[in-house]
Amino acid sequence: MTTYDVFLSYSRRDSRIFQTVRDTLRNAGLVVWTDDHLKPGTASWKNAIEHAIEHSRCVVVILSPDSKNSVWVERELDYASSHRKPIFPLLARGKEHEAVPFEVGNIQRADIREDFTGGMRTLVSAICTELGMRDLSRRVGVSFAETTRVHRKPKRWRWATAVPLVIALLGLALTMILRMDVGSRVVLAERAADVRLLYDEESLTLYNVSNQTLDISGLTLRSEGRVFSSDEWAASGRAVYRLAAGDCFQLWPRGAGQQAIPPECRYRQGWREINTGRVFWTGQASAAMSAAFEVRRGDDVLARCGLWVDGSVRSCEIRLRP
Repeated sequence: MTTYDVFLSYSRRDSRIFQTVRDTLRNAGLVVWTDDHLKPGTASWKNAIEHAIEHSRCVVVILSPDSKNSVWVERELDYASSHRKPIFPLLARGKEHEAVPFEVGNIQRADIREDFTGGMRTLVSAICTELGMRDLSRRVGVSFAETTRVHRKPKRWRWATAVPLVIALLGLALTMILRMDVGSRVVLAERAADVRLLYDEESLTLYNVSNQTLDISGLTLRSEGRVFSSDEWAASGRAVYRLAAGDCFQLWPRGAGQQAIPPECRYRQGWREINTGRVFWTGQASAAMSAAFEVRRGDDVLARCGLWVDGSVRSCEIRLRP
């Protein structure tokens, strides 16, 4: 049965903030349950909420004047308290007396009203401490653009700014056309790889960079003396044979602790721990090893990727069929 790290409670009027908070928690490496795929008010929705709270390790409540007045947020907090779930308040909008309900008034809270990134790092660090996880707060990297999208109104389009930009773009296009030979052909850029492997000393991530779900079954990843088949992922309790667009699957050595999701990934579909002796992506096991590991499907070599030795995250790209 699936267990979630975080159940996210919020008011529907805070949907835009909720989406950014949800994505930030997931990018940090936490497994988050939300109700955004269910129809509010239905019997199945109510049952799903109760089931999700029961199977979540903690609850994060997004605080705002609307959530304070939400009957359903109040019920979710009551249900979480009755099941002794740790509750982490996140102050997102409004003044404290307008946004903080009585139920969580005495609980220390993170604040994202003025500093989204700092507030989220505080929240993630507190969650990891409570759940006994490795601190994932360093993975919280929200760009200035994302922060302003949540906390500031977008600037209005002004013709005074638009006209010079349009003129400049037209001039650039005209210059490119004039430079083209009459007999020249337009060469289309080769399509990017379907899957990117991201790896460092502690984990390897399969990241689907395409816009469609891909078949990841039957892959064999090997270096000298060490082989790992993707068909073993079913034994992890999270069987993953197909990887959705933008999603990730991770491997890491047993005992290293749950790794954070790279910020590029939309969601972690699954993960697998493997024995240290089977870790194929590092060059630390033997100096006599080949300098690369191979990714195969049957007899076809899809990629040869350089072993991680030291330094920053490495990447390697492979093509897979839908």
